[in-house]
Amino acid sequence: MDSQHHRLAIRLDGKNYFLWVSYFKNFLEGQDLWNYVDDTNPKPTEKADQFKWVINNAKIKTWIMESVENSTVVNLSPLSTTHLMWEYLKCIYRQTNDARMYQLEQEVNSLSRESLSIQEFYSAIMFLWNEMDMIEEKIPEAALETVLKLRLQTRARQFLMKLRQDFEPIRATILNRGGSSSVDTILPDLLAEQTRLKSLSSQANVYDAALSAAVQKVKARNMSKSECFIRHETGHIAIHCPQKEGDHNCFSLLSIL
Repeated sequence: MDSQHHRLAIRLDGKNYFLWVSYFKNFLEGQDLWNYVDDTNPKPTEKADQFKWVINNAKIKTWIMESVENSTVVNLSPLSTTHLMWEYLKCIYRQTNDARMYQLEQEVNSLSRESLSIQEFYSAIMFLWNEMDMIEEKIPEAALETVLKLRLQTRARQFLMKLRQDFEPIRATILNRGGSSSVDTILPDLLAEQTRLKSLSSQANVYDAALSAAVQKVKARNMSKSECFIRHETGHIAIHCPQKEGDHNCFSLLSIL
């Protein structure tokens, strides 16, 4: 199998048809072979011209069958040309744009950042948005710049909505500064905030561990010779004294730490 194709291959699983079509078409156009699939280069009638055509047709058929599920290969095998294969896959997997867009928008809405890092969430939501862009109706040239600008701003707000509550300060800062934001322009700020929050969390964990160790040390002390300054009795300290009052607790805790 051609090594360049192997790097670009995306396996068609029934849910990623538009993405698969985009990648596969780009690859074939780069190899100057797309005209076999769109049927603008039919099989020559002259035997002398058929040899190269048959080789290229067979090559593309193999690439297609390598890129689909095994259950689909069975149905593709009897088809003689790449054009027939392509039309069959279109018939089986292509949904109306509205239906697929609805599914993609549902997936975007249900996507949660709770268990994902900023980078992982960015990759997941960009994957969905890219497919939406592929199947969206072509935008008129005159309106293209305005529509794309509004789309980037809308998606930036959607991205910010998905952030956890601990990102609220940076989210407010980004929203309040205005301007033409996109996900790519706000991503560095979000990554920096993620790093800061992780650092704070690590510091808190170190403090908690130190405090826990100090408490355990106090508990392990031999109380038999310890004297309570409230009742002046041995065997316990003021924090455990049955007659402790008011600020004695705070003073006692500070004295033992």
